[in-house]
Amino acid sequence: MASGDVVGMVLRSMAPATARADPSVRAGGSSPAEHWPVIRYDGFTPENWDFLCALEGYGNTGIRVELPWFRRASGVGTTVRWQAAIRAVPDDAEVVTAAHAYIAQGVTSVEANVLGEVKYPFVTLTHGTQMDSLANKERFILRVTRDPTHVDDNMENDASLIWPAIVIREP
Repeated sequence: MASGDVVGMVLRSMAPATARADPSVRAGGSSPAEHWPVIRYDGFTPENWDFLCALEGYGNTGIRVELPWFRRASGVGTTVRWQAAIRAVPDDAEVVTAAHAYIAQGVTSVEANVLGEVKYPFVTLTHGTQMDSLANKERFILRVTRDPTHVDDNMENDASLIWPAIVIREP
């Protein structure tokens, strides 16, 4: 695969047992209005959402996870800190009921120029430890976190992640 090629797919959106963001729907402006499925992340407390994913055509070069989001409402601050982490679930090798230490990588994203416009920041994870030694054709959990306690996150409002639009590419 070449740089920028899509190598991953989201199979299912899953709420973690604790410290989770809220699934929601945002109405579009058309008539009739669209419904945008979003995950709403709080502006004060770190929250997570998990996605069951799979790699296909991955060439061991790392991945770039695109996280499309928009600001929910007007307010204080302009930047959001997003993090992505992986838990590999290889065949006959991972006890899914056992604890796992996620190694998160992050990106700070400035909000769009106009309220409701979408931004497309990405988090890059290098092959190996940052990806929990994930290999081609394996399933994995992608944990996406907003960390409003991070020094770079100053937006007090909710941030909405458009979850079906997450794309996993080679960097």
